[in-house]
Amino acid sequence: MGSVGAAFHGLIQTGYAVSSGDAQAVADGLAYFTMSYQPIGNVAPKTKKLKKKNSLADYLINTLDRIKKDNKLVVPAYARNYTFEDTVAVVSSSPNVEEYDIDFSRFEQQYVYQQIGEALIHLYRSSNYDFFALHVVTGFYALLQLLPFVYQHSTQMQALSTFWRAVNITYAMRGTPDVKLLSRTPTPSSLSWKYLNKSALDMKEHPDQVHIIKMVNALQQLEKTIGTNDIYKQAAFECIENH
Repeated sequence: MGSVGAAFHGLIQTGYAVSSGDAQAVADGLAYFTMSYQPIGNVAPKTKKLKKKNSLADYLINTLDRIKKDNKLVVPAYARNYTFEDTVAVVSSSPNVEEYDIDFSRFEQQYVYQQIGEALIHLYRSSNYDFFALHVVTGFYALLQLLPFVYQHSTQMQALSTFWRAVNITYAMRGTPDVKLLSRTPTPSSLSWKYLNKSALDMKEHPDQVHIIKMVNALQQLEKTIGTNDIYKQAAFECIENH
């Protein structure tokens, strides 16, 4: 699955189009997804057994931390001025990329969704609301809109593993910002999704308004479908406050 192409935008446009139910938007999204398709190698991961005290989200965050500390998955000096797509091709061809793959087929599917979602929210928050991290969150939401149309369970889990490899690659390309499990800073109890969405729509002068609107919408829908706590609403509040 070439989801990383065009910085996840082919995936994002297609997933949001499916969510909207607009047939023309779906056709446009599929065309974009096809044109931006970028392979990142075959993923055949062998995940180590998790310690009982650790969640899958812990493991995913620790994987990113290993990428940062190991310094094995890096952008070579000669490729630092390459385009995004060419840099992806260089990093994904590294023999070390397989070391950080995750086999999600060992876990219950809804649990995988919840744990990936939580890990990506922590990545977004602890990376100081990095634009790449915003795109992997909206990309993950978009992927979840498409997976119901993939009929084989094994293929669905393979798509999730390939998506996580894309996260690893782009994380390395962004210079491995710090990522950690953050404590939850309470958001005002009066905040509603209606208020958060209106706040995003009111940011008319902000150059990234479209991305903020998509992010807030994705977080609201993720909370509805896989959320187990208020972390998604908190991330939406911080997205609006910090962009």
